[in-house]
Amino acid sequence: MMMANTVRGQELMEQMRDRREELQLIVDRTLTNNIDYVAMEKKLCLLKPGAEKLCDIYGYAVQFELVQNIGSHEPEVLGYIVKAILTDYKTGQVVAEGLGSANSRESHYQNTTPFDIANTVLKMAKKRAMVDAVLSAVGGSFLFTQDIEERQPAETRNESQRSYQNNKTTQNSLHKRSVR
Repeated sequence: MMMANTVRGQELMEQMRDRREELQLIVDRTLTNNIDYVAMEKKLCLLKPGAEKLCDIYGYAVQFELVQNIGSHEPEVLGYIVKAILTDYKTGQVVAEGLGSANSRESHYQNTTPFDIANTVLKMAKKRAMVDAVLSAVGGSFLFTQDIEERQPAETRNESQRSYQNNKTTQNSLHKRSVR
């Protein structure tokens, strides 16, 4: 009996190593720095576009559920807690769940009224939930974090967005040339 447990443990360790190597290859070959993730000191910070690509690659569909509307409990604060549920496209089986929250008292929303940014706060909670679920589904915590993105200075986030737009423009012009 002890021998079977040892063999099974070794098989599981090999599977885990193979999954990590597979994810590393996917990141190296298909994800783009400053678009799908941001390289930080110790880990990569997974961004929403990268989470969406990983869902496509692994065959996951995402659904969202509103867990809590924080504004219904605190009138001066608008916020949401959202659950992202990842399911396998083929089987419909739930693969992972993730939670995300956002509220109007976060530092980057301080100069606005809560109800001017209701949609933005909801989308931020959804994004955080999705990234959390994807990290769980792909076993990506060894490589990625999601917490650092929100601490990035605004100018760094803006630079990432400009990089994305420039890359998109270049791809579109290359596509137009190849179509001619």
